[in-house]
Amino acid sequence: MKVLPQLLAVAAVAIATGCTTVLPTASYPVRAKADSLRVSVSAQNAKGEGDVLTTAVAASVRKALVERHFRVEESETADVAVSLDVSHREVNRASNFILLEGSVAARAVVPARDNRVIGEEIIKSRGTRALGESEAMDALAEALVPKVSDWARRSLSVEATGVRAQTIVISYAHANTKDLPRFKVEFVQAVLATPGVRSCALVSESDTPPSAEYRVVYDEGAFPAGIVNEIAVSRPELHLRPGAAF
Repeated sequence: MKVLPQLLAVAAVAIATGCTTVLPTASYPVRAKADSLRVSVSAQNAKGEGDVLTTAVAASVRKALVERHFRVEESETADVAVSLDVSHREVNRASNFILLEGSVAARAVVPARDNRVIGEEIIKSRGTRALGESEAMDALAEALVPKVSDWARRSLSVEATGVRAQTIVISYAHANTKDLPRFKVEFVQAVLATPGVRSCALVSESDTPPSAEYRVVYDEGAFPAGIVNEIAVSRPELHLRPGAAF
């Protein structure tokens, strides 16, 4: 970890010059808070559409992921992407009594880790013979959906992703407003250039109090001293003050 050597170097400069303050006066109080990893779930049948079975499978997976402490949302920039390719076929028909068999090709990847696969399985099940196509589909869903939910619970976890997310909150209360546009760009660039960081984006701003939130996704274990502390030390030109009152 490079934080300690950098702190010692700054302290050495302060002692040599007779300064009593180790860190420069900061313009931006900053703190970090843990954020849930975001997961998107896409499901489709062989025609690239949705149907009763596809909808039921997707709903069961979303519920299982919420239970695993993910935040489920439809986003092209989700931290975890789950795809469910659902299919079914008729096994037997006697008069109006129908027996269906179905399968789900389930896959979960972490885009920030070069599409690292954290779960992949082909799940199959056969329903019970039922009167009519709608009833037969319901019977298949009753047999197949629990298996897909079980896959999600077994295979997908926050720990398996290898990444974590934090929201970095920065106060602009004492900042010079003309410097803010430049600061926002430089802050994102500085975070993205930090080893271990996978993504950084400004996600929201507030006028009362004047502040902004940046969402950062990074490799697990990359910042044992805390991402805010390490960036504040390694990039003093940003004038960050971790833990200062807002």
